[in-house]
Amino acid sequence: MEKQKTYPGVRFDAKTITMARTALAKISPKISHRSLTIRKGQEEWSFETADEFLAAADSAAGYFFSVEIPQPYTSLTISFGKKFHHRGHREH
Repeated sequence: MEKQKTYPGVRFDAKTITMARTALAKISPKISHRSLTIRKGQEEWSFETADEFLAAADSAAGYFFSVEIPQPYTSLTISFGKKFHHRGHREH
Protein backbone atom coordinates (compact mmCIF):
# COMPACT_ATOMS: atom_id res chain seq x y z
CA MET A 1 0.00 0.00 0.00
CA GLU A 2 1.25 3.48 -0.77
CA LYS A 3 -0.03 6.94 0.05
CA GLN A 4 1.31 10.24 -1.23
CA LYS A 5 0.22 13.70 -0.21
CA THR A 6 1.35 16.88 -1.96
CA TYR A 7 1.15 20.41 -0.60
CA PRO A 8 2.09 22.62 -3.60
CA GLY A 9 3.98 25.78 -2.68
CA VAL A 10 4.12 24.92 1.04
CA ARG A 11 7.46 25.29 2.78
CA PHE A 12 7.75 23.33 6.02
CA ASP A 13 10.15 24.87 8.53
CA ALA A 14 12.85 22.95 10.45
CA LYS A 15 10.61 22.67 13.52
CA THR A 16 7.85 20.97 11.51
CA ILE A 17 10.33 18.61 9.82
CA THR A 18 11.72 17.74 13.27
CA MET A 19 8.21 16.93 14.51
CA ALA A 20 7.60 14.64 11.51
CA ARG A 21 10.95 12.89 12.04
CA THR A 22 10.19 12.43 15.77
CA ALA A 23 6.81 10.87 14.93
CA LEU A 24 8.52 8.45 12.54
CA ALA A 25 11.14 7.56 15.20
CA LYS A 26 8.33 6.54 17.55
CA ILE A 27 7.41 3.80 15.07
CA SER A 28 11.01 2.58 14.78
CA PRO A 29 14.21 4.13 16.15
CA LYS A 30 16.22 2.82 13.17
CA ILE A 31 15.92 5.72 10.72
CA SER A 32 17.84 5.70 7.44
CA HIS A 33 18.55 9.13 6.00
CA ARG A 34 18.36 8.81 2.23
CA SER A 35 18.95 12.48 1.47
CA LEU A 36 19.60 15.56 3.59
CA THR A 37 20.27 18.25 0.99
CA ILE A 38 19.80 22.00 0.76
CA ARG A 39 20.28 24.50 -2.04
CA LYS A 40 21.84 27.95 -1.57
CA GLY A 41 22.36 29.91 -4.77
CA GLN A 42 23.92 27.62 -7.36
CA GLU A 43 25.25 25.18 -4.74
CA GLU A 44 23.78 22.03 -3.22
CA TRP A 45 24.95 20.91 0.20
CA SER A 46 24.41 17.37 1.50
CA PHE A 47 24.64 16.68 5.21
CA GLU A 48 25.61 13.62 7.24
CA THR A 49 23.14 14.21 10.08
CA ALA A 50 19.59 15.45 10.45
CA ASP A 51 20.77 18.05 12.99
CA GLU A 52 23.17 19.59 10.45
CA PHE A 53 20.46 19.61 7.80
CA LEU A 54 17.85 21.15 10.10
CA ALA A 55 20.24 23.90 11.20
CA ALA A 56 20.58 25.00 7.55
CA ALA A 57 17.12 24.23 6.13
CA ASP A 58 15.26 27.40 7.13
CA SER A 59 17.80 29.70 5.45
CA ALA A 60 18.10 27.57 2.28
CA ALA A 61 16.50 28.46 -1.06
CA GLY A 62 15.32 24.84 -1.26
CA TYR A 63 15.72 21.50 0.48
CA PHE A 64 15.21 17.75 0.08
CA PHE A 65 14.73 15.64 3.23
CA SER A 66 14.11 11.92 2.78
CA VAL A 67 14.13 9.26 5.51
CA GLU A 68 12.79 5.75 5.92
CA ILE A 69 12.36 3.02 8.52
CA PRO A 70 12.54 -0.73 7.74
CA GLN A 71 9.73 -2.28 9.83
CA PRO A 72 7.02 -1.52 9.02
CA TYR A 73 8.47 0.00 5.88
CA THR A 74 7.63 3.68 5.98
CA SER A 75 9.24 6.60 4.19
CA LEU A 76 8.94 10.34 4.54
CA THR A 77 10.07 12.83 1.90
CA ILE A 78 9.75 16.58 2.30
CA SER A 79 11.06 18.89 -0.40
CA PHE A 80 10.81 22.51 -1.41
CA GLY A 81 12.26 24.18 -4.48
CA LYS A 82 13.68 22.78 -7.70
CA LYS A 83 14.58 19.12 -8.15
CA PHE A 84 17.69 17.85 -6.41
CA HIS A 85 20.32 15.29 -7.30
CA HIS A 86 19.73 12.41 -4.90
CA ARG A 87 22.76 11.07 -3.10
CA GLY A 88 23.63 8.01 -1.03
CA HIS A 89 21.86 6.28 1.75
CA ARG A 90 22.88 6.85 5.40
CA GLU A 91 21.70 4.93 8.46
CA HIS A 92 21.42 6.61 11.87
